[in-house]
Amino acid sequence: ANALILTNNLNAYATSPIKQKEVDVKHFFNNETKILTLYTNTKLTEVVIYDIIGQETFRKRLTNIRYHINLSKLKKGVYIAKVKGHNLTKTIRLVIK
Repeated sequence: ANALILTNNLNAYATSPIKQKEVDVKHFFNNETKILTLYTNTKLTEVVIYDIIGQETFRKRLTNIRYHINLSKLKKGVYIAKVKGHNLTKTIRLVIK
């Protein structure tokens, strides 16, 4: 894609569109242990979990390809987990019983 050049009297900035690619993340949530397991072939950078009304309830920095994340402190309900890597994102729906 073509880069967009923004100018003003002092500076010129070149920007290019960044496409968010879908991460191939395998996941499993065990409702008995409240452990979310994530694994992928791409290094991940962060997982952020939101409740159903959009409030952030959990955030963890990631630096590897396999994780076991304890979510026992979250209340029962429906949550959305956003798993991020470098220019990558994956959205996962969680139901905690």
